[in-house]
Amino acid sequence: MKLVEEVGEVAEVLNSRSGRKEGVQDSNEELAKELADVIHYTVASAAINRINLTKTIFEKDKTAAIKYQHERDLEGFLKGTSKTIRNDFLLIKKVLVNIRKIKQGKWWIMLSK
Repeated sequence: MKLVEEVGEVAEVLNSRSGRKEGVQDSNEELAKELADVIHYTVASAAINRINLTKTIFEKDKTAAIKYQHERDLEGFLKGTSKTIRNDFLLIKKVLVNIRKIKQGKWWIMLSK
């Protein structure tokens, strides 16, 4: 599965940063690209399986905030954080909404690349 491969590539960059692995390009740009790939394939998998990922992320985060006794959950954090972070999250949320509108067959083609 492509998602697993992309998570492995994120791990390689992080291992390079910690000195556990050599030969992998270690930059914020490379890490950002690999994280974007992980998000892309996660969103695609959710769309194929008709999962409301935005709702699930907020619900899961609220549960974790209670479990780990955090004062704020993700929703609270976004209300009190910088405009850039809010805009990044809103962009991801918009992508999630738009992906639900795309036919499943197109995502299968993208996942197989």
